Amino acid sequence: MRIVGRVDGEFSDVLDSFGLRLERMYSSGNKNDCLMHAFMNATVPNFRRLCEAKKNEVADLFRRKKFLQIAKNSVVYEKKTDSEKAAIERRITTNAFLENIEVNILCEYYSVKIIVFERLQSSVGATHTTIIYGSSKNTKNTDSVYMLYNPGQLHFEAVRNVGTNNYTLPYSTANGMSEMMMSSMVANVSACNFSMGDKVIYRGEEYYIVDRTFMRNSTNCASYKLSKDSSGAKKIKNAQNAKVNSRAINSLINSLSEIEATPEEVSAAS
Repeated sequence: MRIVGRVDGEFSDVLDSFGLRLERMYSSGNKNDCLMHAFMNATVPNFRRLCEAKKNEVADLFRRKKFLQIAKNSVVYEKKTDSEKAAIERRITTNAFLENIEVNILCEYYSVKIIVFERLQSSVGATHTTIIYGSSKNTKNTDSVYMLYNPGQLHFEAVRNVGTNNYTLPYSTANGMSEMMMSSMVANVSACNFSMGDKVIYRGEEYYIVDRTFMRNSTNCASYKLSKDSSGAKKIKNAQNAKVNSRAINSLINSLSEIEATPEEVSAAS
């Protein structure tokens, strides 16, 4: 198993708080099967010992021959709309990138918990987060939580404690980390003078806030993205209030014609 690098950057503060040193392990991107590779690298010691060609073969067979049936029999799948079910089936049976919905399906089928370290640029400006997938029913603080890393929702990697074959954290630690990062995210959101959808003045003209970014390791706004499209800004604000996933909100943002402005260039509209 090849080490890719440390889990650090935006995660450094929370990892230091819990005395953790974590490293990311290489996973093949063959046919966009990286989630299958990362999941089996984390949970199956015998899979780690295979050569890459054999890993590619196993991941391919598991995803396209077995995982579809696993997904269709899951509670996660059953709770989705018809269009969402079709999207899950399309992702699994093609070479599309698998998403956190599929992480949840794996957790349900194998009765495990997984914490995913993510680097995101969401509509509320958060650039990092950790999310625990899997049922919390009858959870004990000593339960094991497997670790995955998904930088920018582009590639999954398994994560282990540095220099060990331990790919898990106790649930008490994983949950504590998630709560700490969520608190940081809330603090960041409250630090901006303007919220999503707010009408502002930029260079003498009216615009609407459609996205916000924050300075690294800071609660200060780095910039706003502005659009003239009031209806588009309203859709984004409504989606955010309804807790629609960040990828859907980003799709809305990207559909608008927008400009970027610093906080100093923006003022409240009367």
